Amino acid sequence: MENPFRNDQLLDDLKKTLHPNTKLCIAKNITGPDELIQTKTMAQWKKAKIDLHKIPTVFVLYASA
Repeated sequence: MENPFRNDQLLDDLKKTLHPNTKLCIAKNITGPDELIQTKTMAQWKKAKIDLHKIPTVFVLYASA
């Protein structure tokens, strides 16, 4: 979980540094009317447009052996 003001920057950093096949789950505004919980590979997140600025968000990385 990151400070809501840094969510977009964190996602940008993850896009730049993680392997394209690494999976990331983003859960934003849980229980809110615009709740979003999605898991995608980093390659898919690079193509996605998502605004997380100032929105409570949890990031979960999936690492495979």
